[in-house]
Amino acid sequence: MSRNTPAREVKTIWQSSEFTGKKPSFGSNVSHSKRHTKRMWKPNVQVKTIIGEDGKPRRVHIAASHLRTMYKTPKK
Repeated sequence: MSRNTPAREVKTIWQSSEFTGKKPSFGSNVSHSKRHTKRMWKPNVQVKTIIGEDGKPRRVHIAASHLRTMYKTPKK
């Protein structure tokens, strides 16, 4: 595996969100001369501590887009 080739599998939990299931996606960078090089887009995954249903704090890996919806007030 060369330096420019990203791994095609999610090896650690920090690369994926436990709630949304977002994982890195793969594709190509395309230069002006149409050369394709492989690359990986990583989701914006943050580590947050939430209070579980049992009342105990739990550290979770969660996508930033889902964090925003968690903190929004529900519509009535």
